[in-house]
Amino acid sequence: MRRVLMIPLLVFLLGAAGIGTWKFGLPLLEDLTAEPPAEIESSRFAGLAPFVIPIIEKGTLTRHVTLVIQLEIAGLPAEQRLETLRPRLRDAVFTEL
Repeated sequence: MRRVLMIPLLVFLLGAAGIGTWKFGLPLLEDLTAEPPAEIESSRFAGLAPFVIPIIEKGTLTRHVTLVIQLEIAGLPAEQRLETLRPRLRDAVFTEL
């Protein structure tokens, strides 16, 4: 008796999944395959001052790591905005390290 009920239920669920994919999945797939966004006209690279990170093991400085970060930014307005935000960005990176 269980098998008799399980087979139609399984067919119904597979059909519902197919219809759901057709109805909701295909529009999302079309959005993903749409033309890519336009290229940025001019990009620049701006760097942060190097981070020197001490590695301490058992209370003794064993070595240090120097981390240099270069950011790719979109044009002059973004570079000017980065100049105002640079101290906050540096502090946020150092806090996470």
